[in-house]
Amino acid sequence: MEFEKALDSANTLLAAQGSKLRIEQRGSRLNLRGLLPLRLDPSQSKLQRISLGVMADPDGLDHALQAAALVRLQLEQNCFDWSAWSARRRRTHALEPTQAVDAALKRFEKAFFSDPRRRRSPSGSRTTWSGAYLPYLRRLSKQADGSTIDAALLMRTLLSYEDGSRSRQQCATALAALARFLEIPLPDDWRVFTEHKMYEPAFYSTVVQDWGTNFLIAQELGPKAFCLVDLGHHAPNVNIEMIVARLIQFGKLGGFHFNDSKYGDDDLDAGSIDPYRLFLVFNELVDAEGSKGFNPAHMLDQSHNVTDPIESLMVSAMEVQRAY
Repeated sequence: MEFEKALDSANTLLAAQGSKLRIEQRGSRLNLRGLLPLRLDPSQSKLQRISLGVMADPDGLDHALQAAALVRLQLEQNCFDWSAWSARRRRTHALEPTQAVDAALKRFEKAFFSDPRRRRSPSGSRTTWSGAYLPYLRRLSKQADGSTIDAALLMRTLLSYEDGSRSRQQCATALAALARFLEIPLPDDWRVFTEHKMYEPAFYSTVVQDWGTNFLIAQELGPKAFCLVDLGHHAPNVNIEMIVARLIQFGKLGGFHFNDSKYGDDDLDAGSIDPYRLFLVFNELVDAEGSKGFNPAHMLDQSHNVTDPIESLMVSAMEVQRAY
């Protein structure tokens, strides 16, 4: 509660100084949030975050206030540069002594048991920690050999388990929670795709039911998040090519699951129901070729329950090639 009051006071001070930036706490870290230039088009601005890489404590709050003053000055002088703040965050992580593996794991354990949801069942939480987290974190500590925790160490630990095993699945869950807590950034060559579907698992209302919600999720997650379009995840007669065009316009088209659908079914052979719609989609893709940052992933996502899988894959590949 004391830190929350200090955070409110800091934001009140920023507002009194005329700054439009605010300091926010996400998990155990502090960020700056405000109207900032777009990375790809600095002439335009939108509400965005700057990850400072500092802890949500009094020292981190002082650092955040200094950073807010510097960002405000850069904005006023029209010299704000995203790359400089990305490099600043990497240096913060590299110099932070608490990023040593043992110290980081202790902080993660403390946060795990401090979660209000865990306090409702202490014995159950201890069982979960001992069985679903601790063995994999110990493996990570051995793999680290005294280094700091980064994406490479997480991947090395995950790959130490047999492919497809239950242990690898459990390890992935534990390491994902640790990565979120430490706010470890994705590797430079990784992207995150989010996917929308009209229904499933719920019929009346589901989580990501349309492309607009999908876009908002990708926009909120940041520059490495993009929208995946599954052709079979739409109602009949939906103008999918316009959805594709809009996502290209916003720079958030990540890729495709090529298949087809007639009613509520999904994952039929690509082009088997409406080959012309497949052509209209590719008409937008060809038109966007060569655009800055345009690099969609192309995948076949189909379920061959009543047809020969090899034959279906061959037919789908030919239909996709024909549409292109």
